[in-house]
Amino acid sequence: MSAAGKSFLLAIFLGGVAWGSVRIYASYCVPEGFTGFLTSFITMDSSPCQAVFSLISHSNTLYASMIAAMLYGIFNGFHDMIILFTNGAATPTLTAPPTCVLPGQDRRRD
Repeated sequence: MSAAGKSFLLAIFLGGVAWGSVRIYASYCVPEGFTGFLTSFITMDSSPCQAVFSLISHSNTLYASMIAAMLYGIFNGFHDMIILFTNGAATPTLTAPPTCVLPGQDRRRD
C-alpha cells in the first residue's frame, strides 16, 4: 500500500477513535434521562469511562493528527501522480558534489 493510502487509513482511524469515544461515553457512561443522571454517579468513576474520557480530552490532538495525516496523504498522492505521469522523470537524481580547485592546484589526483 502506498504512503498516501496508509495516511488516509490513519486519518480515518484517528477520526473514528475520536468519534467513537464520544459516542461510547455518551451512551454508557452518561445515559439519558433521570435514571442516567443517577447511574452516572457510579459509571463516570469507573475505569473504562475514565479511559474513554481521557481519549475525549485528547480529541483535539486526535483531530489535529487526523488533519495532518489527510494533508500528508493528499500531497503524497500528488507526488505519486506526478511520478506516474512523468515516468519517473520528476524524481531527483543525486549527483556528486562539485569539487573546488584552488589556483595553483592540479585538477588530476594521482
